[in-house]
Amino acid sequence: MSFVNGCSLPMVNRAFLMRFGRARVERDLLLGQVFGPDGGEIRQWITFRGRQELIVRGTEHVQHRICEECGRNLYFAMGKRYLYPKPRADINLFESNLFGLIVPEWLAVECDMVSPSGVTAERLEVLREPLDGLAGLTF
Repeated sequence: MSFVNGCSLPMVNRAFLMRFGRARVERDLLLGQVFGPDGGEIRQWITFRGRQELIVRGTEHVQHRICEECGRNLYFAMGKRYLYPKPRADINLFESNLFGLIVPEWLAVECDMVSPSGVTAERLEVLREPLDGLAGLTF
């Protein structure tokens, strides 16, 4: 996985993403094409946006604002990472504000994604209350 600098558009290897199942990927993500400098499509890579973005929240140096141009939530925090509120149960693949994917643990195990070569995974706890002092903030 990577992202296009300047517009923060995540990219992912097509074969890797499709391990989650084409129907699930197309239901939960918006997909796009990647083009090389010659204008030709690079079929091994695709861009994605989550139909639902999850904000990975933190405990230190918390900052939040809404972009005046596009209306997106811009959130930054360091320290212990976690999710709040609990993600929707009818979605399995989420775009992360940290340019990655968030998937339920059961899906990562089912698709054998727990430790494939070159993949780093982090377990995120879902908390009942946020630790960043922004209790009224939902995304």
